Amino acid sequence: MDRPALVPLLGWQQLLLAALAGFLAAAAPWAAGLGLVLLLWFIIGSRAAPLRHRVALAVAAVAVFGLGWAWSFHTEQARQAEAAAAPAWVEQGPKVRLRGRIAEAVTRPGRRLRIVLDDLERIHQDGSAEAMPGALRWTWLDPPVIPAEGAHIVATLRLRPLHGLANQPGGDGYEQYWRSRGVLYTAFSVGDKAEAMLLSRGDALWEARLAVREKVFRHLIARGAPWTWAPAADTWQSQDGAAVSPGGAMAAALLLGERYFLDAGSMTLMKRADLAHSVALSGLHVACMALIGAGLAFLAGWLWSGIYLRVPRARLAALLACVLALVYVWLGGGSPSLVRAAVMFIFFGILLWMGRRSVIIDGLFLALAVICFTTPELTGDLRLVLSAASVAGIACVVPFLPGPKPSGDGSPKPRWRRWVDRSWRYLLGFLLVTLAVHLATLPLRVWYFGNLPLNPLANIIWLPLLGGLIMPVLVLGLALAALPWSWGAAQYAAAHVLGFGATLLDGMAAGLRWLDGHGFFGTVVTLRPTWPSWVGWWLLLVLALLWLERRRSGRDHLPRGWQALACVGVALMVAPPALAGIQAMRSEAVSLTILDVGQGQSVLVEGPGGVRALVDGGGFRSDFFDAGEDVVSPYLTRNRLPRLAYAVVSHGHTDHLKGLLFPLRLYDVGAFVRNSEPVAAQEEREELAAILARRKLPVRVAFAGDSLPLAEGLSFEVVHPSPEFEAGELNDSSLVLRLVWRGHPLALLPGDIEAKAVRAILDSGRDITAEVLIAPHHGGASSVNMEFYRAVGPRIAVASAGYLNQWRLPSMKLRSAMQKLDIPLIVTSSHGAVRMTWQAPGRDPAVQAARE
Repeated sequence: MDRPALVPLLGWQQLLLAALAGFLAAAAPWAAGLGLVLLLWFIIGSRAAPLRHRVALAVAAVAVFGLGWAWSFHTEQARQAEAAAAPAWVEQGPKVRLRGRIAEAVTRPGRRLRIVLDDLERIHQDGSAEAMPGALRWTWLDPPVIPAEGAHIVATLRLRPLHGLANQPGGDGYEQYWRSRGVLYTAFSVGDKAEAMLLSRGDALWEARLAVREKVFRHLIARGAPWTWAPAADTWQSQDGAAVSPGGAMAAALLLGERYFLDAGSMTLMKRADLAHSVALSGLHVACMALIGAGLAFLAGWLWSGIYLRVPRARLAALLACVLALVYVWLGGGSPSLVRAAVMFIFFGILLWMGRRSVIIDGLFLALAVICFTTPELTGDLRLVLSAASVAGIACVVPFLPGPKPSGDGSPKPRWRRWVDRSWRYLLGFLLVTLAVHLATLPLRVWYFGNLPLNPLANIIWLPLLGGLIMPVLVLGLALAALPWSWGAAQYAAAHVLGFGATLLDGMAAGLRWLDGHGFFGTVVTLRPTWPSWVGWWLLLVLALLWLERRRSGRDHLPRGWQALACVGVALMVAPPALAGIQAMRSEAVSLTILDVGQGQSVLVEGPGGVRALVDGGGFRSDFFDAGEDVVSPYLTRNRLPRLAYAVVSHGHTDHLKGLLFPLRLYDVGAFVRNSEPVAAQEEREELAAILARRKLPVRVAFAGDSLPLAEGLSFEVVHPSPEFEAGELNDSSLVLRLVWRGHPLALLPGDIEAKAVRAILDSGRDITAEVLIAPHHGGASSVNMEFYRAVGPRIAVASAGYLNQWRLPSMKLRSAMQKLDIPLIVTSSHGAVRMTWQAPGRDPAVQAARE
């Protein structure tokens, strides 16, 4: 049987792939094992080496994979041991005085600072210090100081154990990522309430960087006098409460990695335009610096043509690009993503200097080798994986980029024609590179971000302007600002150059807002395929590239081995979502899932034939974290299409409604069901009205006695409120639903009803019996009523509450009541998402929790 030729990788590169698979084996053993099998298939199937060499390489790959797996298993055991060593008193969420070293200080959008503290010590009242294992992740809103990495600090913080949301076994990835970095605790503070005090400053490099940044911010962020730098406080201070313009905030993010001044509106706009990556320092920005280096090399040759006799232009461009990349990493604070990107570009430069042909792919593998063997715990880091996939996609498409074409008669083309041809090749090449990056990263983008912005034109316009105009202007302003203050002309020029760059960005941001307002930035929510589909997709991409290479060399015949492997790829890509859909359509079971949405509530009901209804969506007051987009939707679209028969909101409080807006905006929803009371928050009320008006969704206001059919024999019975009920409080107006299957009551969903509504339900005499009770108002004391619980008669009670929430829900009063009635109580903050499945009416449900 014909086999495909081996992907042209060197032996050590194939062994590196085996090692990477081994590093990932502890977290994803099946995916890592399948990756190893495919790698061995390519190694053995290659005819580029004798059989004994291929067998030896395959054995070495298995051995390297085993070593990587052993390392990952050992590391995971060590992390669990370290987590177990955390002091027990942290579980109480105490407020303590801490001392530590700042391992990381990263500004975040919305005037937030994220600090990672290690070498932790608890300072007791008598002045004694208690060493603590692990590190602390501290989010600081409106910090009065921006401390240096490496400095020591003392602060009073309320500690909490590291704890993410868990809607799948293993959590949502948040805990896993931060535990891989040694973090065991989290804290949040606002302003000067932390009583923080810096005990030391940063090193000399940090101080030099701070001096440069001080000048830039005086010129850039103080543009229009909204902010000024206070050297004594090491921070920026506002004047008259004015806000930084979007352009100034973007300029700070692009030039220095300071996203502190970016607001939620700007970040949402950039995300909808598929441009969020352009304001987070990454390989894209290092590439812009490399292009500036190439431009400087061209300028140097224009000014002094003889320089190319000493240093060829390609080598000079590589040298300048590497120098600028290093300077940019230093200015950006040496963030991990910048360092990784700089390592890649330094290897690119070295290979260019050496005259190697396969610069991109060899540079990628050399960088991966350095990164993964110096920090193997970050092998699965999403930013690294996205960067590697993007570079690999670019490397694969480079051989197919269009080159210059001679004129038909062999005569030189006119200059204008050459410029037109060059511009066309540039545009087509940019389109191909953009397409390659999107195709290479598509599975990751769909899985981790859950939706696809349909606006490639924004990238085509924005990124060239960014790399060809904005970044050079800002870098020139930075170079002028770095000169001494005594050089008044230079500082005057720096202020105007940086201001010009910020003005350009203001104009570009205004253009994006106009396009968004006219509906140019569409977004589609898709099903989230699992890892077999990723492997199938990437396998098909590799085979497509190999087939294109054969076509280019005049070989149209597709070997049988390739055909078989293509069939495997299609099966891997299509089978998981297809099987999940078929299983759902053929299922005769009913399930109820109480999602882990923190301090809120969201309940998913699934019935025969795959019908689904979502009751509430959770919600947070944060402008930067949407429970609907970041928690609920990823669970709903795991190998399933974004489709709901009903989207129901029990009442209009943020912790129930806000997370429902995302599915209402983008899902295929049969009908929206609500109570008769208005939404509490004005912003959410206006957004809900705009969504309903734009999508023209059927809206149903439900009252007691109504029924919401889901499938044959399966429906919601509306128990409360009746039309004449006067709630007084919005909680008491909550829709109370009873899930009934063929006359058998499965569950009671009472929303946030409190004492008045509970009494009204009892006095109505309606049947409220159910096997499962979701505790009213997250288990609050104001809803506890023994008569109500006896009337429901549940076998299990579930309370949806946030971990160590400030109200200490579910209350001790509820816990005591459940204990007296001998009703097991499951809490999402401890158990994660809870799923109950009935195979038939009258049978006991199977109960599964994400945290066993």
